[in-house]
Amino acid sequence: METKSIERLFNNIRAITVGKKLSQVQVDSINAILASCAKHTVTDIHQIGYILATAYHESRLKPVEEVGKGKGYDYGKKLDMGAGVGKRIPYTMPDVLYYGRGFVQITWLSNYRYFGKVLGVDLVNHPELAMQIPVAAEIIVMGMKNGSFTGKKLSNYFTGVTNDSVNARRIVNGTDCAGLISAYYNHIIEGVI
Repeated sequence: METKSIERLFNNIRAITVGKKLSQVQVDSINAILASCAKHTVTDIHQIGYILATAYHESRLKPVEEVGKGKGYDYGKKLDMGAGVGKRIPYTMPDVLYYGRGFVQITWLSNYRYFGKVLGVDLVNHPELAMQIPVAAEIIVMGMKNGSFTGKKLSNYFTGVTNDSVNARRIVNGTDCAGLISAYYNHIIEGVI
């Protein structure tokens, strides 16, 4: 991405933030996401913009822990996803809960196991590592590019012909807040293309 485009991207993101400012953590987070995009050959500005819009919506571009730490959800108990819809498998070890962490709020033991394996990081025994900016950036970029969260991926919604920023929410979380994230996306990429 050209320097001028990166500057415009930062300015557009700054414009949607509270106080119209970016903290150093947010700047570092955006840079880490852009670096991960480059590493994983996510070069389409629409795809990059949607990743950034998702990270802004989910965590305000700061790796965070889920508010409530899974309270009221099955993943907030010592249960993991099963093979069938609604089927849950109890676990006792490790003595950790796998609630949402990072930019995209990954949940469930099986997701921590999967991303830990592909990243070579022990997320099973140390899920707090998903809060580190480089790890969180890799998770959001790889997960959205490869369809690791829901089976839907960036290329299903953003191609040379398609630009569906509303339905792209299905990559992470059904259609929850799809219109709002689409608005963030449209603002983020404005004038960058």
